[in-house]
Amino acid sequence: MNPNIPSIDQLKEMALPEPVSYVPQTWGWWVLLALLIVALVVTGARRYWQWRRDRYRREALLRLEELQQRSNDLSALRELPELLKRVAISMPNAKPVGAGLLAK
Repeated sequence: MNPNIPSIDQLKEMALPEPVSYVPQTWGWWVLLALLIVALVVTGARRYWQWRRDRYRREALLRLEELQQRSNDLSALRELPELLKRVAISMPNAKPVGAGLLAK
């Protein structure tokens, strides 16, 4: 064998690089994560408050569906104006019922 040609026995094992961390290392990623969390919390809170605000509407639609099933009954038709009044009173950000009659 020729001494100028290196053999496999002379090869050295290469050092492995350090493992890459999955945790962001820069402050920009932490800011982005914080903004994302804030956006999710705000969106969730807004949807929850909207859902609570529209409770009167869901209940009125259920009651209206019950009245439609009893549409042959005359008492069901008599309950309809009461349902409309309840919805008008329960609406958020609405003028009080009868406010137009009192204005001069």
